[in-house]
Amino acid sequence: MRIRWWAGLAACTVIAVRAPGNAAPDAGAGQVSLTAGDALSPRQVAAVAALARATALVRYLHPSDQAAGLDWDAFLPAAIDRVLRAGDPEALAAELRATFAAVAPTAVFSIAGAPAPRVRPPRGATHLVRWRRYGPGLPSPYPSFREGRDDESDVTVSELIGAELPGLAQCGNLRASAVVRRRDATGTVDLVVRLLRGGQDESLTLWPVTRNGPVVMGVPVSPDTQAVEVGLQVDGRAGATLEALSLRCASGAAVAISPAAPGWHTVGPTDLYAWRLGRCAAGPCATLARNPLDRALVPERDLLAADLGSEIRVDLPLAVWTDGARTLPAGGPAASAPPSALPSARSLRLAAVAAAWGTLATFYPYATSNEPRDATRGGVNRPALPGEPPAGGKIGPLSIDWAAALGPALTEAGAAHDDDALRAALRHLLVELQDGHARLIGANDGWTGVLPLSLRRFGDRVVVTGGAAASLSGVEPGAELVAIDDAPARAAYNRIADQVSAATAGLRGHLASTYLGAGEPGQLRWLRLRVPDGDELDRVVSLVPTARHDHTMRPVRPWTDTELTPGVIYVDFDHLVPETWTAMLPGLARARALIFDFRGYSTTGLVAVSHLIDRPVEQLVWQIPELPDGGDAPVHRRQYPLAPRLTAPVVALVDGQSASTVETTLAMIRDHHLGVLVGETTSGTSGLISTFTVPGGYTIRFTAVRLVDAAGATLHGRGITPDLIVHPTLDGVRAGRDEILEAGLAEALRLAPAPRASTVRARISP
Repeated sequence: MRIRWWAGLAACTVIAVRAPGNAAPDAGAGQVSLTAGDALSPRQVAAVAALARATALVRYLHPSDQAAGLDWDAFLPAAIDRVLRAGDPEALAAELRATFAAVAPTAVFSIAGAPAPRVRPPRGATHLVRWRRYGPGLPSPYPSFREGRDDESDVTVSELIGAELPGLAQCGNLRASAVVRRRDATGTVDLVVRLLRGGQDESLTLWPVTRNGPVVMGVPVSPDTQAVEVGLQVDGRAGATLEALSLRCASGAAVAISPAAPGWHTVGPTDLYAWRLGRCAAGPCATLARNPLDRALVPERDLLAADLGSEIRVDLPLAVWTDGARTLPAGGPAASAPPSALPSARSLRLAAVAAAWGTLATFYPYATSNEPRDATRGGVNRPALPGEPPAGGKIGPLSIDWAAALGPALTEAGAAHDDDALRAALRHLLVELQDGHARLIGANDGWTGVLPLSLRRFGDRVVVTGGAAASLSGVEPGAELVAIDDAPARAAYNRIADQVSAATAGLRGHLASTYLGAGEPGQLRWLRLRVPDGDELDRVVSLVPTARHDHTMRPVRPWTDTELTPGVIYVDFDHLVPETWTAMLPGLARARALIFDFRGYSTTGLVAVSHLIDRPVEQLVWQIPELPDGGDAPVHRRQYPLAPRLTAPVVALVDGQSASTVETTLAMIRDHHLGVLVGETTSGTSGLISTFTVPGGYTIRFTAVRLVDAAGATLHGRGITPDLIVHPTLDGVRAGRDEILEAGLAEALRLAPAPRASTVRARISP
């Protein structure tokens, strides 16, 4: 599958990631069987921390064949068993040398202060190999591969330019003509035409260039096409020279595009290819070609000296030599684990935390400063490498000291006495990210079933705000949850909140309320509730699957498409499908004011934005981290107007559960002045989600791609502060009021004063 760097992206797209050589476990299989925990000594914690840092560096940055093909989930527990026995720094350095000898034969472990090793190319070397990691890795659209060693046929780059064609809506059929000369016979070269239509819709047409000379392609153009881009695409190590290019609609004159014209831009891994201008027989031309492979090791670029702690330093090559058939020095495949007896249950627990920390510390893109910076070219700091201490202590406004989080997490995992305790240790590690996307997921997370209630904390009280009718029998919203399974509700809430990764108080409160009493679906929970008159009631409820909670267990809202007052129409975007939105459009176009409720998750909101604009607008810029070079690959997304245009004033309702794609939508509404935001600060969670597994069968997800606005600033970790701040109150809940909606309606009436009174059409949803 060829990688399309402009492929349609949503802010909560999930990419599953496993390191090369790791076999994915069966669902629910591979769970660690835990025995009573044993506390680690400070020396042992430091030794495992040093190993964790070394493992992350070698696994993700050292490009030897042995490291690339290793089963790291099997390697790490056995390696932990070895380093736990090391009694002093010299012994630990010796264990690390022995452990990594077959995996990273050119890595040098030494006592801090030792002179740096000299590196010479081995006999028979032809060029260097290095990792190219764009985020955590596979699958597409973001590849990870070893430059100079792995197959690069799935890595594509395009050089494109926008074309100004008069009467594009009436174009009918577009004819693209070019003169292209291939540089070599390897890889593929295509002439590309990209049609951008209303909303985020686009079509991409590729025409293979198989021989030198003229190339002609025809592309049908739909009437809603609003922009055209044209250019060349190559993959692998292919290259081509563009000597001439023109476009012509069926009823128009040809428009010539010079290869030397300003406005050409690269889509894809920009540092792998070059677009070079030149002169050909017919005039200016340009060549899109792969940069040559490196044949000289540059220590400042290709060698990493990292402090592992415990007085140990590693000098790790980020590039290794190859003879074209294997990396050098050659050897047999590295064993899945160092020679050892079967690892202990404690080492398996420690390995889960060490592997999670190593992946997150390497790839979490928000651990560095998110102050405004240039978002167009290489604007994002690379994630701090696992062996690096944070500069100046805390890192960025998220206040993440990621390196300092490792020791406590290992200590907690070493003392874990059962599955729940290990899951708590992993969740406490995720809390350090302050990332609303970060959590354990899947069969082994222990939180797949939740209460059939919606809850919110008011001061010291955990209060019912809504839920399934059967579970609320005899219990009105506003009742206080006093106890759950004999545990005080406040203590249970605090325990869960302590395991929730979130950047804002609103999202933490929403997630803690969601996961209070969580377990397996079908499990029973005993609840004690206190109603407003002081009486206490006991209820036994069955946990429901997590997927059912957010969109159904919530306070009562109006049905979507309700006319709250004459001409003011309410749209609940939570779980709103595009087909329903499309069916509502004729009525929305006649409204005098619109209330859009974004207190939940939706991707349809992105479609709605296109009906509010009369010109193209930019989304937040996607910055895909590039390792080990430390740059970023920016992906720009533009939205185009869609008919009908909604001209009525818009009020958007928001709170702490407005997250991810919803915040991308709200950022456009805010930045382009498309509406007024009313409610509470949003979640501060934006970017592409990736998942990975760790020893023991646990799956972890986190935000792996950074989003920035036009000024280069992020909303991740901060959220969007509404124009009008409104907090629900306990009295309001008990009175059955939606105070955010009430404030939104008042704002809508201020923006669009009501005409004379008439009948109000209203429907209330459960």
